[in-house]
Amino acid sequence: MTLTGFLQLTASTFTFLLAATCAKAWALAPSNAKLVLTIVLYSVGNLIMLRLVREFGMASAFSLSAVIQLIAVNLIALVFFGEKLSIVQSFGIIFAILAVGLITFGSATELSAGDAMPEEHQAKLVRVSGRVQGVSYRVWTRMEARKLGLGGWVRNEPDGSVLAFIEGPENAVSSMLDRFWQGPPGASVKDVVSEIAEPENLSGEFRITS
Repeated sequence: MTLTGFLQLTASTFTFLLAATCAKAWALAPSNAKLVLTIVLYSVGNLIMLRLVREFGMASAFSLSAVIQLIAVNLIALVFFGEKLSIVQSFGIIFAILAVGLITFGSATELSAGDAMPEEHQAKLVRVSGRVQGVSYRVWTRMEARKLGLGGWVRNEPDGSVLAFIEGPENAVSSMLDRFWQGPPGASVKDVVSEIAEPENLSGEFRITS
């Protein structure tokens, strides 16, 4: 697990704990405010978990989300509301905690540092439209691509759009596709269209061609 993934997992855990507290408080003394706050907190927690899909994969990320919510609800019930668990429920919590450990750290025991599987190499041709010329969009693209270790090129097109070719690890390419929507200050991106391209083996070299 990366540091970013760990921080996101921690943030979602605290969010779920707060959500579980609000849910229990609502169950004891219902009110619209408590209900709305509970829904908002659970929604925020799940949005954070969705970001982990890219790092762990969909199955693992949603499994983590479900197990963490289960643990959070029971911790709140035990610590703050004095509820007691049966033997069966207690074993369920123990197994849930073990599940989090296996999902989060299990892959580290399967792959040694020297035998780690290489990340899939990917190439995309991307057209960005909107107010993207005359606002240093190409310079910004080169800077962001180099931060991610991507190779490729970027250029202005006669129709006012910006065309870019990016290649590198799959996660880095996916991250760059998200960043294209942001752009530098002054840019206003209306659309980002990408298609699979043949790698050019540029090895981290990124340039402005025109």
